Amino acid sequence: SLALALSRIADLDLRGYDGSAPMVEVAQRKAAKEGAEITFGTADFLDPIPGPLADAVLLVYDGLNYLLHERQIATLFERVHAALRPGGVFIFDQSTPANSLNHVGEFDDEGRADAFAYTRSGEYDPETRIHTTTFELSASGEAHQETHLQRAYSLEEMQALLDASPLAPEAAYDAFSTDGADGASERIHWVARKTSA
Repeated sequence: SLALALSRIADLDLRGYDGSAPMVEVAQRKAAKEGAEITFGTADFLDPIPGPLADAVLLVYDGLNYLLHERQIATLFERVHAALRPGGVFIFDQSTPANSLNHVGEFDDEGRADAFAYTRSGEYDPETRIHTTTFELSASGEAHQETHLQRAYSLEEMQALLDASPLAPEAAYDAFSTDGADGASERIHWVARKTSA
């Protein structure tokens, strides 16, 4: 959906990747329906990013929080650096411990869409900083369950990981604003740049 939105506002060479082959198929169908020429493929967060080199890499919707160990984030930063042209940018967001702590109980809800119904429940362990979200899904008369584990990283932790990476951090924004992020930010949007070959 993000790739389609970007294709409507600029003439870009867009590529999108997901770890789930069925999700990639859905993306391909959506793009074909709109006549958008976007390349989609299956890839894990830690896989090398297929070429050619990119001017920008985006990782949003808390994707980074699915990496539960700092060494995984270090690998991701190396992969992104290798995929960017010199001067290219990496834009990503993250959820912080403040988000989980400030909204205890608010992650429990239920809803219905055209093709499915769901119940969502969440719990947060402040010691491990693991946020567990469980979805009970009902679609086409079948029941499914998904459990998502995400780790909440602080601003200071992510800054240290970026500082140790080949990427140069340029900005950390609070949530959906251009205000600088701080220790109370529930969500942070980062901009980092590849400054060398």
